[in-house]
Amino acid sequence: MNAQPLPLRDIHLPDGVSWWPPAPGWWLLLALLLGAAIALWYWRRRGSVRWSLYRQALQELERIENGFGQKDNERLVLENLSVLLRRVAVSRHPRTQVASLTGPRWLEFLDSVSGGTGFSGGPGRILADAPYNPALRTDNIPDLIDLCRRWLEAEFKRKPAAAPVKSKTA
Repeated sequence: MNAQPLPLRDIHLPDGVSWWPPAPGWWLLLALLLGAAIALWYWRRRGSVRWSLYRQALQELERIENGFGQKDNERLVLENLSVLLRRVAVSRHPRTQVASLTGPRWLEFLDSVSGGTGFSGGPGRILADAPYNPALRTDNIPDLIDLCRRWLEAEFKRKPAAAPVKSKTA
């Protein structure tokens, strides 16, 4: 018998593992990371909008305070403080609950936000009468500005009130 060499080939290694397409676990991890990134972006954007409004309100209050020091125009200061507080309240609370408040009810609302009685029983009482009494004079404008500053701090530390859900009636 004649021994012929067998036609065998050398050892073949399998192809390397391809990086594409990834395994299902990697797809799940990618979806979780993408969801977390979107949630973080939304949460930071929402918070930054709130603090941006707070900074704008404080800048407006500073402008009012500086204007009072230069002009000593009490009536203009009172009007501007009233408008500032009302704008912030309407932007942060349901319009139907806040926009129609006047007089003592407005002052009670302001006190409910700040947790004190500075508006209904302190220097803030003047805000109820200022728009209707052109001859109104006060000596405690700096105290009123400080009270408004504390109110803004209290307002922006709390979560904004949710708007009421409108029911559909057929």
